[in-house]
Amino acid sequence: MTYKVAKQAKKDGFSVFIHAFMIKNSLSSELSQNFAKNSYRTYTLYGMEI
Repeated sequence: MTYKVAKQAKKDGFSVFIHAFMIKNSLSSELSQNFAKNSYRTYTLYGMEI
């Protein structure tokens, strides 16, 4: 699906594609490395039972 969105975005004149909030070491992040070698920003998610 990401490929289709990126292809359409390029066709529509976009030159930047940001893959936001991806899980580290996931298939999506590995595939993203084919297009960009650097991360824009990283975040840490913390959780706690309430």
